[in-house]
Amino acid sequence: MLMLLCSLPVLSHGQREPVRETLVVSLDHAWPPFSFLDDGGRPAGMLIELWQEITRIMGMDVRFFLTDWAESIEAVKDGRAHVHGGLVPSPERSEFMDFSAEIMGVHTYAFAASELIPLRLEIPDGAEVGVTLGSYEQEFMRLAYPDLTLRPFLNNQLMVQAALHGEVQLFVADYPTGMYLLDRYGEPGQFYAVTLLYTRYLAAGLPPGSRDLQDSIDVALSIFGDEELQRISQRWMRSERVEVLPGWLLPVLGAGLLFLVFAGGGAYLLALRVQRRRLLAELGAGTRALKESEARFRTLADHATAGIYVLQNRHFVLVNAAMGHILGYNEEELLAHEVSFFVHPDHREVAVQMTMERLEGKDVHSRYEMKILRKDGGVRWVELSLGTLLYRGMISSAGTVFDVTERKELEEKLRISEETFRAMVENANDIIFSMDMDGVLTYVSPNWTEILGHDVSHVRGQSFTAFMHPDDLAAGYAFLDLIYDTRKKQGGISYRVTHRDGGWRWHTSNASPFFDGEGHIAGIHGIARDITDIKYAAESRETALAMLNKVAANIPGAIYQFRIRPDGSYHFPYASERVQEIFGVHPEELMEDASPAFNAMHPDDLGSLMESILDSAANLSLWQNEFRVRRANGAYRWFSGQSVPELQDDGAILWHGYFADIQDWKDAEERITHMALHDPLTGLPNRTLFEDRVEQALIQGEREKDTFALLFIDLDRFKPVNDTLGHRVGDLLLQEAARRMEKLIRASDTAARIGGDEFVILLRKIASREDAARIGANICRELRRTFCIEGHELRISASIGIALYPEHGRDLITLCKRADRAMYHSKASGRDRASFFAQKF
Repeated sequence: MLMLLCSLPVLSHGQREPVRETLVVSLDHAWPPFSFLDDGGRPAGMLIELWQEITRIMGMDVRFFLTDWAESIEAVKDGRAHVHGGLVPSPERSEFMDFSAEIMGVHTYAFAASELIPLRLEIPDGAEVGVTLGSYEQEFMRLAYPDLTLRPFLNNQLMVQAALHGEVQLFVADYPTGMYLLDRYGEPGQFYAVTLLYTRYLAAGLPPGSRDLQDSIDVALSIFGDEELQRISQRWMRSERVEVLPGWLLPVLGAGLLFLVFAGGGAYLLALRVQRRRLLAELGAGTRALKESEARFRTLADHATAGIYVLQNRHFVLVNAAMGHILGYNEEELLAHEVSFFVHPDHREVAVQMTMERLEGKDVHSRYEMKILRKDGGVRWVELSLGTLLYRGMISSAGTVFDVTERKELEEKLRISEETFRAMVENANDIIFSMDMDGVLTYVSPNWTEILGHDVSHVRGQSFTAFMHPDDLAAGYAFLDLIYDTRKKQGGISYRVTHRDGGWRWHTSNASPFFDGEGHIAGIHGIARDITDIKYAAESRETALAMLNKVAANIPGAIYQFRIRPDGSYHFPYASERVQEIFGVHPEELMEDASPAFNAMHPDDLGSLMESILDSAANLSLWQNEFRVRRANGAYRWFSGQSVPELQDDGAILWHGYFADIQDWKDAEERITHMALHDPLTGLPNRTLFEDRVEQALIQGEREKDTFALLFIDLDRFKPVNDTLGHRVGDLLLQEAARRMEKLIRASDTAARIGGDEFVILLRKIASREDAARIGANICRELRRTFCIEGHELRISASIGIALYPEHGRDLITLCKRADRAMYHSKASGRDRASFFAQKF
């Protein structure tokens, strides 16, 4: 029966690809809960939701291409998809793909049919192991277990369904995927997750050379964060608990292992070597003495610090106290079980095989390191020595056991530390270097070649002076002297280093001394960072800023940068000097807090101003607004602002814009508007403005059930004045008549001149007909009084027609016609009077 073993995780690191409006992501369509098509045929799953968030951060749309696993990889290779949304990096895939940073970990298990438990030593005739075609499971099984027969399926769903129908008794799948599909299509207990094969990390797969796209994805992943990933995972994963076989079955399962795993190596500690030789010598002496007296041997063994044993037919026949201490069993328990019972499943088959080969007289190693199982369930590493002897008339195996767990753990930590350091050095953007007290470079990291072009082997052994610009050598020596004098880390030196092409690159360094065994400085370790682009960019910025300040000082208005920080506060990182003329605040006062500028704005404008800023921030759209600012004399002046926003890496939003003084334009606009809506002679509203106010009164009257009145007024005997005394006197008479009428109405009412000697009045919200009649009578009385115009005493009167809303009409045209008819009725009735509309007119 097949038993699959664990392997160590393989970490993979994934260049930008040109940003596209829509990112096409390929994934398996039957890989729940990571990616699948739901009952409505829509993409769903943990990776689907994750990529929707990633592309949102990247500022891109996303479209999913879901198909079988192998086809989803081909889609990236032939350009139908820009990126594969989640796969395990491997050497085979690295031949045609680059990979992003890690997205999430997956645990892959071997699943076995329940009828195979307990597992047999042989694989059933014709047995096959199900894998998904094109998946990493297939690649892993093919390399790790080349003798197995693999049966590929187009996707996980077809594989699990085939297993449930008895077509395969073993299959390999990611744990959540296998359990999800077994729960959906099978019955409880049909299959079990037998053992963990490996834990790997998913990454995005991209076509080779997609550097820009890869960087964008890596940045989005770093912004996305572990907390958001955990939230998505918890929504899709039903449990983090792995359902595996009971612990009491592990020894039985281990007996069926067909694939053997490594016998570790490593140097032995000197003390252990001395002790092992002494104990083996003691064991040899004890064995010879045992022929004469077993009691003497027992005394020797029981006082040894290492475990000592004699083994016959796979059973211990003699153990000392130290063996019991190492394994956690008493002597009877040790003698009652086969030796394989105490060996970890990873090494059980190896232990049995080497014991049998030694008893058969074969030339095998006499020392091994392996894992054993203690009674309390703990796992310990031991160093095992083997020899043969004649004990009680039988060829037996004898040896010693040392507990080397702490050394193995230390070696593993050291290995991880070395690999981590090597990876950091080889992937760092900075150059790491060491030099001796004479300034000779004893080590430089491999990226020296990438940054400066020189072969690393050519650099090592040369003085740093061979690469530093002559003008910077004095500063370099002073830097070294400071380190040697203070015996502490120093930093901040900037200098030029020669490039292989003959040019110079600017670097900055930090360095620390290291010491020999006597405490003397033996040299320095340091880090050099290339700042050429930064330095040139800074110089360019300074030049551009100087030019910008010159331009800003010679144009009207002010230019600025306005920024809303991620915490919601806002400030002006830059504002030209003229901003002080606008807000009365020096630009430096606004660099940390923009509040003084907002405090100078008219309170009525702040609401719409902030709303427009927030809308621009939400949509990253052009911002435009007009607002009033209080000047030193307390008066307000109109300004306009316009700027373009951009989203920064830290989530802040920065606007680049311009403020302009628009008070003169506002004044002109107001004059033009007034001229368009008022009579130029009398200053009263004209017909256009009057009709607009009547329309408003109609809406209000309908809504609030109000009554209002329209008065049509025609001046009597005006034409003779105009004809005999001239237009100037006539115009002055019209102006005076308009002033008298305006004095008789409320501020909410409207008096307008609609042409010649014709006027109209809107009386809003009147209580009764009598209110309109009273105003009409008052107008007749006022216009009846003598007018004194340029020495002329003039007498006129007015004929007035009145129409009421809603009694005489519910629209502008009807009311105007009926008020006009009523006015003509007043003229026909003798003039100098006001008449209400009646149907008989």
